[in-house]
Amino acid sequence: MPTLDNIQINLDFEAVSRRLHLKRDNDLKNLHALVDAAHHMIEPKVLYEVKYIEEKLDNGVVVDGRRLISDVLRKNLDQVERVFPFVITIGNKFGHLRRHIRKIFSGYHRQCRFNPGAESVKRSFKTKICP
Repeated sequence: MPTLDNIQINLDFEAVSRRLHLKRDNDLKNLHALVDAAHHMIEPKVLYEVKYIEEKLDNGVVVDGRRLISDVLRKNLDQVERVFPFVITIGNKFGHLRRHIRKIFSGYHRQCRFNPGAESVKRSFKTKICP
């Protein structure tokens, strides 16, 4: 299975602060420090494999012998002959930072569960696979 591990990530401070709905100066100051720390802790890797669509059904597709039933998926893959199933990881160092994030932003992390590091890795992967 091919692995990509030389991936450049971009943690967009403005996008992270908007997603977390942060507005107070103190919260933004803390966020700057966390985004900088997170950027150095993220060790992105993507494992993927090229798979060909074997059959297009009325309500899904068959990939690698597996029936994937979804009208939306079928429509999205209408003009496509192959897919790239993938797994993204950002390493385990980031998990230690997440504990600190919960302490500092205890009111916000429940509202917004997302991982800007993994989202950045996914964007980089898509540009490498589909330039």
